[in-house]
Amino acid sequence: MAEVFVADSNQVTAPRPARPPVVMLHEVWTIGLSQGTRVCPDLWDVLSPLERDRAERFHFERDRRRFINAHGALRQILGGCLDRAPEKIQFNCGPRGKPQVEDAGFEFNLAHAEDLAVVVISTVGRVGIDLEAVRQVPEMESLVRQFFSANEAGAFADLRTADKQEAFFNLWTRKEAWLKATGEGIAHRLAEVEVSFLPHDPPALTRLPPAMGEPSEWRLLSARPAPGFVLAAAVPAAAPEPVFRCWNHEV
Repeated sequence: MAEVFVADSNQVTAPRPARPPVVMLHEVWTIGLSQGTRVCPDLWDVLSPLERDRAERFHFERDRRRFINAHGALRQILGGCLDRAPEKIQFNCGPRGKPQVEDAGFEFNLAHAEDLAVVVISTVGRVGIDLEAVRQVPEMESLVRQFFSANEAGAFADLRTADKQEAFFNLWTRKEAWLKATGEGIAHRLAEVEVSFLPHDPPALTRLPPAMGEPSEWRLLSARPAPGFVLAAAVPAAAPEPVFRCWNHEV
């Protein structure tokens, strides 16, 4: 898989990155969500009333903790980029409901899976990111046939069994990253977007829906931010190589 990155669990990054308001920025943050069984009070404190209400609606404490840690970390990262207190950040919905910060000068996107989250931030255009925990999916062949394109389903069927798990998560994360970048949503566009996905193939968009531009306008990134996880990010073709950073909360 191209552009492999493995997070260093010993690397410590300050909760609020000390940098002036951004001029050019293109980075991917990896966020560990596990703080044992506790929620850090300072992460809870930076959340908005709406975010706190969403957190309280989770049935399982584990999911509540993950939500608070992910969204609290996002606010601290964005606060560092904007030189602004994280609790003062105001989110609104952009086109098609994609979250954004008004007048920030950059776009961002958040994804999380189990005890890991990732954030992509860029000043060079629309961005999207997806993260999945690699696992057994017994119905993956039927999912590919039902929801992906005929070209992709045919190529997937021809793969060796040993390669299908990697190929499936390549397919899923790369499509979802582009769909999140554009705000199109996964429900009705999944089969209309085609991506490279065979093991060792460089990540790339190969077909887009009509009137959605050309694949050459985009670049896909693929990485392993931690053992057992795979991410994909969709960024403008002209975007520079991203800087990968680890966010670790100091407790």
